[in-house]
Amino acid sequence: FFFKQKTAYEIRNCDWSSDVCSSDLINNAAQFVQPIDYVTDELDVSATYSGQRFQARVGYYGSIFRNQDESLTWDNPFDPIPIFTADQGRLALPPDNQFHQLLASLGYQVNKKTRLTADITAGRGTQDEDFLPYTINSTIGGLQPLPRTSLDGRVDTLTAYVRLNSAISERWQLNAAYKYNDRDNKTDQATYTTPVNTDSVLVAAQTNLPYSFTENVLNLSADYRIDKRTKGSLGFDYEAIERTFQEVEDTKDKTFWGQLRARAQENIDVLLKIAYADRSISDYVPVAEIVPPQNPLMRIYNMADRERISSALQVIAMPMETVSVGGGFEFAKNDYDKSELGLLDSREVSANLDASVQVSKKTNVHFFLNYQLIESKQAGSSVFSTPDWFQDEDDTFNTAGIGFKHMLFKDKVDIGADYVLAKSRGEIDVTTITPGAPFPDLTTTLNSFKFYVDWRMNKKLSLNAAIWYEDYDSDDWQLDGVTPATIPNVLTLGQSSPSYDLYFLSLAVRYKF
Repeated sequence: FFFKQKTAYEIRNCDWSSDVCSSDLINNAAQFVQPIDYVTDELDVSATYSGQRFQARVGYYGSIFRNQDESLTWDNPFDPIPIFTADQGRLALPPDNQFHQLLASLGYQVNKKTRLTADITAGRGTQDEDFLPYTINSTIGGLQPLPRTSLDGRVDTLTAYVRLNSAISERWQLNAAYKYNDRDNKTDQATYTTPVNTDSVLVAAQTNLPYSFTENVLNLSADYRIDKRTKGSLGFDYEAIERTFQEVEDTKDKTFWGQLRARAQENIDVLLKIAYADRSISDYVPVAEIVPPQNPLMRIYNMADRERISSALQVIAMPMETVSVGGGFEFAKNDYDKSELGLLDSREVSANLDASVQVSKKTNVHFFLNYQLIESKQAGSSVFSTPDWFQDEDDTFNTAGIGFKHMLFKDKVDIGADYVLAKSRGEIDVTTITPGAPFPDLTTTLNSFKFYVDWRMNKKLSLNAAIWYEDYDSDDWQLDGVTPATIPNVLTLGQSSPSYDLYFLSLAVRYKF
């Protein structure tokens, strides 16, 4: 948990996942590696009480994050243009911060048929790192003092969850749950009157936006035992979110679902579930303080009107005592029928198959297959107006695996191996007023093999060893063939699509006190 120190005085971008930063000095950009020197201290303490009817747990969790590097300064790798371009740039790195949380859990068996449980957590995050000046460029005049020396950021969180389960008869069971989740950003607002863009030019004044939200979730369901083999369920889920400093103040999501569990025969279990969800929003109003402004026709997908239809089928069979087979299919369709720009619709299809065979008392063999397809369509505008381009994207994922486990030496030693093959393909088709060449496909391939040995020497001591090999390859047109100087005004790292061979050896000793 940390706040990103991202105020108006500098506009830079960092990809924290890949540790790569980019700078833009007016019309020239460069990529460089972000230094990482983080220290995080965590403390988790709890106490538990368990009685016949009443159970309780209280605890504390704390996290203190420290970054040994306050900022990153670099020289402009391009020939500076007097007045317009700085000789150096500076980037604020993730600031020191803290998060502390208290928690409590309660469980109470009201009677033989009814149980009540509750969880509550209250937390606070703070960040008080000193601000950097508006710019490192001393030649820029007209700078005003910063409105404060630091963000003095504070966010309070509160989450409460209550569940009630009651078997009102031999056939009926009622379930109810309520969740309250509040994020209250108490950071004061301030106006930064003379922010500097890319350490080069003054831009319009900007004000920080302390984003907050409150979420209320209600889950209701009823289970009915039709007979010894069959149980049906009906449910209703409701979610309401209130936000500040976002395009939509209120969203309401209603979901109606039905489920049927049946044992078709003594060794076949079937689960079927269907659901319909409808999300409605209050007026969509772009946030005026965000610069550059958002196209008023744009709809952010998680804050847009949406209809969703989904279904799932799962079958588990044991044709023999030593054989278990399972398979499933899921489908979901999302329709954003009131969105003109942004995500218009999407469709998800997935299927899986797995099996386990007990070859002998000491040997087990297993395998699995997974398939997933995600299709989506979105619309955009290149001229800040109505849609003038559309994108159809198909992402396909295929995964297969097989493995075995065998016991040796009077069941004291387990040896086993697992192999996994995973492939993905992303196809992007863009339709514009001016036709162009299609984007090449994005592909990845992963081969993973692991061999392991577990030796239980006695009840307390065990030895473990593993050898792991991975082979990964990918094709990404955004990286492949792009040298440091391929783009005239962008200096890149010359990074190519990730491709590697990995060999990993693990040795461990475990002792139980």
